[in-house]
Amino acid sequence: MGKHFLSSWRYTHGDIVMKILITDKTENAVIQQLKNTGQEVTFNEMDPATLLKEIPQYDGLMVRSRTKAIADVINAGAKENSR
Repeated sequence: MGKHFLSSWRYTHGDIVMKILITDKTENAVIQQLKNTGQEVTFNEMDPATLLKEIPQYDGLMVRSRTKAIADVINAGAKENSR
């Protein structure tokens, strides 16, 4: 994610704050950029069962290659957050 993208997202969406879960190692600068836009960011490497249990508490999931965002995880997050 580039700085420009995050800055424009915050500007476009006003006061919306998203709870974002990051489950794979990523650069601290990326996490800081998300926080600088006012987002609530949690970094926690989880096993698949824990992720499935925890995902409904979040608005977004950021993964790289370790975490597999399988259909069950996506559906669990989507059901809880379809407001």
